[in-house]
Amino acid sequence: MIHITFPSFHVSSRFLMMKERSKPLSPSSSPEFMAVEGCPVPKVKLTAKVVEHASVPAPGMQIDLFDATLPAFGLRVGSRSKTWFLIYRFRSDVRRRLVLGHYPALSLAEARAKAGEAIAMLGNGQDPAAPRAEAREAAATPVETFSELVGEFMSKHAELHQKRPGQTRWFLEKYALPAWRNRPADDIRKRDVLALLDALMADGKGAAANRLFDILRKLFNWRLERSDDESMRSPCDRMKAPAPNRIRSVRLDSRHIQAFWRAADEAGYPWGPMYKLLLLTGQRRGEVASMRWADLDLTGDRLWTLSPEQTKADRAHIVPLSRPVLDILRTIPRQIVRPGEPPSPFVFTTLGVRPVSGFGKAKERLDQAIAVAQEQADAPMLPEWRVHDLRRTVTTGLSALQVPDSIKERILNHAPRGVTQRHYDQWEYLEEKREALEHWGKRVMGIVQPKPDDAQERKPSRLRIRRAHLRPAVQGTPAQISAL
Repeated sequence: MIHITFPSFHVSSRFLMMKERSKPLSPSSSPEFMAVEGCPVPKVKLTAKVVEHASVPAPGMQIDLFDATLPAFGLRVGSRSKTWFLIYRFRSDVRRRLVLGHYPALSLAEARAKAGEAIAMLGNGQDPAAPRAEAREAAATPVETFSELVGEFMSKHAELHQKRPGQTRWFLEKYALPAWRNRPADDIRKRDVLALLDALMADGKGAAANRLFDILRKLFNWRLERSDDESMRSPCDRMKAPAPNRIRSVRLDSRHIQAFWRAADEAGYPWGPMYKLLLLTGQRRGEVASMRWADLDLTGDRLWTLSPEQTKADRAHIVPLSRPVLDILRTIPRQIVRPGEPPSPFVFTTLGVRPVSGFGKAKERLDQAIAVAQEQADAPMLPEWRVHDLRRTVTTGLSALQVPDSIKERILNHAPRGVTQRHYDQWEYLEEKREALEHWGKRVMGIVQPKPDDAQERKPSRLRIRRAHLRPAVQGTPAQISAL
């Protein structure tokens, strides 16, 4: 038996009187006993009445009353407050004090229960102070809002690695930020993402819903890659695109091209000439809209040269300029927005300092002009077409002219197929592309400016590409060829 001397207390309504006495105590292997073993501490059987009337002999003093029932558990009595505590050791010889709460907000029974939970954690090899420390750390860490997350994602990822970060920012500002701007990013759940996507689907904007889902998935995955929290999950986890990925088949036939061309004539600069070049060159909307005078050679080789930074494919691209394209470009004057300033470097611009924008409204005006003209002429309405469908129209027209696939792909600046085409064949095929675009330009002008003897559409003459090693031309039925 080990004899340890503990002070014992007799509690009165005003103060505690201390009296020394010796009491034998058996040692225990529990961590709570080891916390007080060998230390003279006051020990008393804590009851509700003892706790209520416990006080100090004089102001400014404080004493610790250890419970005789639950070792290492006690009550610190001060002049102004009473605090429950537990003394323990965890993986070291250093004693620690765990504050359990304050009396009377925490009763004796509740304090004993909390002390028992802490002792159970020690028995399982856990520090009972860890949850509170983690809570303090979390409270001290600034809460990241969704707006702040978007800002970091744009500056540290999208603007460095994406070809068109402006499009990503537009989708987030249009659809996600209005709903989640000041919301903590950790609070966004799968149901919140579904609510945004379902709203777009209800408005018939399936393509926008798919694009927004793709952006949100990248954003939250990027956040996961940079987080130390292994328990963090993305709200887009195990979700699929909301709208089916349908392959479009819309293209403009001869009657549609006539209506389209007349509406472009009425639209005037900058939209009218820009739409015409889209149909004649088959290039992407953003590339044509951002066309620069410095990239055009209108007199020598008659080429439009785009750097990798100017193309979606991130590949340099050279487009031969057909005669109809040259005729249109030569009618466009260099735009001077303010007197005394140099001309704008952009072919299509309204402000001078940047290319045209506002494609949606321009497309709406063009559609309205086409609809009015078709109704007045009692002609069939155009299908629900998009600007990108002009590339499909050009591709179909080139197929009708028997242009080989390899040349069509190079005109459209699509990724080459096969190891040889991707890595070894660096030839530009300028003459082949020029011949194909010249024939296509003649075909379009024959549709929009028919001669008197062209009342009946004729089958386009076959384009003769001189290179024998090119892939065979795509064949089409007479009905498919005459439809364009």
